[in-house]
Amino acid sequence: MRRLSAFLVMLTISQSLCFTGGISSAPFPFKKTCIVELATSVNCSYCPVAEKALKELESENDPSDMVIFAHHYRDSLSCYGGNSRMAEYGVNATPIAIFNGQDYYVGGDPNCKDRYRQKISDQLSQTSPFLVHLVGKTEKGKLNLTAWVVAWEYLPPDVNYTFLIGHLDTKTDGRHYPWVTRDVVPKPTGTPVKFSNFSVTRFEATYDLLAIPENEVFASFVLESFAKKNIFQVASWRSGCLQASSFEPSLGLKLDSSPSSMTISFPTGKKLEKIGKVTLMDSKGKNYQISSKLDGEKAIFTPSGKLPDGTYLLYVAPGKDGLSSGSSILDSPAFLFFKVEEKTTVPDPPEPPPAKPAKLLVEKLGFDLGEVPRKSRREFYFDIKNEGDEKLSGKIAAYCEWLSVEPSTFDDVPATIKCIVDTEKMRPGVDESCIISITSNGGDAAIGVKARTHMLPPLLNVEPMELDFGENLDQAIIFKIKNLGESVISGTARSAQPWLSITPEEFGGDTDIGVSINKAEIPKFEEPGKHAIEGTIVVETNGGLVEIKVKAIVVVEKQPIVIELMVGTPFAVVDGKTKLLQAPPMIMSGRTLVPLRFIAETFGGQVLWDQATRTTTLKFESKKVEISLRSGEARATIKDEAGKRTVELVPGLTIRNGTSFVPLRFFSEVLGATVEWFAQEKRIKIVYLP
Repeated sequence: MRRLSAFLVMLTISQSLCFTGGISSAPFPFKKTCIVELATSVNCSYCPVAEKALKELESENDPSDMVIFAHHYRDSLSCYGGNSRMAEYGVNATPIAIFNGQDYYVGGDPNCKDRYRQKISDQLSQTSPFLVHLVGKTEKGKLNLTAWVVAWEYLPPDVNYTFLIGHLDTKTDGRHYPWVTRDVVPKPTGTPVKFSNFSVTRFEATYDLLAIPENEVFASFVLESFAKKNIFQVASWRSGCLQASSFEPSLGLKLDSSPSSMTISFPTGKKLEKIGKVTLMDSKGKNYQISSKLDGEKAIFTPSGKLPDGTYLLYVAPGKDGLSSGSSILDSPAFLFFKVEEKTTVPDPPEPPPAKPAKLLVEKLGFDLGEVPRKSRREFYFDIKNEGDEKLSGKIAAYCEWLSVEPSTFDDVPATIKCIVDTEKMRPGVDESCIISITSNGGDAAIGVKARTHMLPPLLNVEPMELDFGENLDQAIIFKIKNLGESVISGTARSAQPWLSITPEEFGGDTDIGVSINKAEIPKFEEPGKHAIEGTIVVETNGGLVEIKVKAIVVVEKQPIVIELMVGTPFAVVDGKTKLLQAPPMIMSGRTLVPLRFIAETFGGQVLWDQATRTTTLKFESKKVEISLRSGEARATIKDEAGKRTVELVPGLTIRNGTSFVPLRFFSEVLGATVEWFAQEKRIKIVYLP
């Protein structure tokens, strides 16, 4: 189930340590954390391989080194923020792992763990000009986040900040899914922010947990540039991790003398046990000796001597080798950031406090409307108030097609805003989510809205309902499966006739089905000519059943008759079978003569002998031909559909030992047979098509 959330984000920039003079040109590189954004889906067969590999790598690394978010792609666990980031990255398939926004790995093959490990190692070897400590607190179903950011020098010109909220373990359809992204705010691809060299900036956000258990939520704060596909720094937070609650001196404070000691408090309810690595340095990269001790929930740091004027960072290392209390460790580095500047002049008296500026207040930041009936109009309301003294005005907009607000502007508060749901514009069966954005001169806010409409059942439609191959048995014909309903359609297309090939036989969703003819399975016909065959394809689905008629014409061609003879040999080979001759072929006066009756009858002809006239008559009914030959005459008379004609024969009809012989060329000239003479072997080949 996709869970909608709402965010209120406040940005506070400390100006007390924004300066440029007297600083070394050598930047200080902070260790970079790697965020892995996994494009995944509950319907993806390779995604569990990628998830398993990342789970094993997660156990090998500290939370301060590596954090994972799973952006579900077009399934019930997807959210608008995750989908928007994947679209900006150009993702259109799953699984795809993206490392710090710049290094991709596509697929979930068995070797992906080693590839992932190398890409994570490459990112951890890089450095950053930013240092971030992320603090979270859950209270009354809400998560309050604070990110403290130290910006060093040589800063990138274009930087955006983003909060990502995730669910460590989500169960749906009987399976557990880790690191599910629940929301990305204020904007999925980041909100622009400007930093100054050697400055500290605070970002705050409030998140409505809705259905996420407090002990299963986790978050990250990201500094990035989508334009350059680069993430500059990441900090993570989980319930139960160590986090700083108070700083002495306060972050970004200017001191008029060197501090004798410094303190960071970590509210765990139990004593801190190990201090880990601590470093004190100035903006020129110089390190100073410092001693550390633990006092209950406090870590106390004492410089070995007076600190000269300058800007200082005290760094407390995170991870298993850093500060700890039992199993609780720092997921992001803790730090102190301050400036020492000895007083040289008496400060001016403080100015009287100004009037309280306008401040936006929206008491309810999330609505779960449940299932809304189709073709209906649903309304709900929320109030806008002003906690300041100056006039509050602003604009309201809903970032989805199915939700609208009235009015879209306000300048007189308190005000009641009406929200209208149009179910005709909602996607049936989908957990829809929408963000109502409120911008004003007293701050901004976002309200999450969640709703759902039911889907119509699948309804099968098949086109065409009859397939006619005609005589072209080599072609493939397509018929289309179309769902006239809304729920997913699935089924099979099969035939009882083995000569019908169907691809695919199983399908889900709208599908083109290809049908072809398996010639090896076609019924056998001995008689030459055209034979009609028919079959049926049964399409059976969860949206209905139909039968498609299939027709085709099988053409049986006439086969040629092949006779092979050898001069002087009383055998002939007819279509590969040996036959005994009454008399063998012979050569007379340089002419090759072949036995007339054997060849004519083999070719399907009828041989008649008239003793009185000593005339042989050949009849070929298939060709409507009648041929007359008279013994002793060197010609043959032919009657066919074209009329009557005479063909010369040299020699003419010859009778030897009761067998009639004709010249070899007789069958080519009279019947159109193909005659071949192989002189060296004295072999004869006659091919005749009846």
